Amino acid sequence: MMFLADEEVASQWLSESPDTREIFYLQSAVEFSAAFFVPLSEKCRTAA
Repeated sequence: MMFLADEEVASQWLSESPDTREIFYLQSAVEFSAAFFVPLSEKCRTAA
């Protein structure tokens, strides 16, 4: 995950490889991150 300076920078970054890159707005990024990292951290905690 990367945080880009603004919409102009994000558009330029996306145009360099549109098939392999995706832009999330903040709310979507938070939901996506939580869906990935919360279960991962719980598995790590129970495995320790």
